[in-house]
Amino acid sequence: MVVDGNVERVIARLACLPDPVAESKPRIRELADGLTPDARCGDYAQAMMDLGATICTPRNPQCLLCPIRSACAAHRAGQPEAYPVKRARAAKPRRYGAVYWLEQGAASC
Repeated sequence: MVVDGNVERVIARLACLPDPVAESKPRIRELADGLTPDARCGDYAQAMMDLGATICTPRNPQCLLCPIRSACAAHRAGQPEAYPVKRARAAKPRRYGAVYWLEQGAASC
């Protein structure tokens, strides 16, 4: 099955995966392969991508419209926005510098 960002998000929410997507990719692929039917697998893959793009969006997922919400662990937990887990951002380095200002003009005494 094709696993794009939308499918990753849907699968991460379905299973409430506790790790960031980058570390969960093998598990996401495994779950996606297990859910993919043998018949019309292309239609299923497109449906999963469309579900992630239109209903199971990154912000404000529309769980009431979702056809698979009864199977969704994140919906049952009441925290669909918490998944997929985001990787902690590295602290930005603080940079220091010096500024010199020169002005040319009449000097006052």
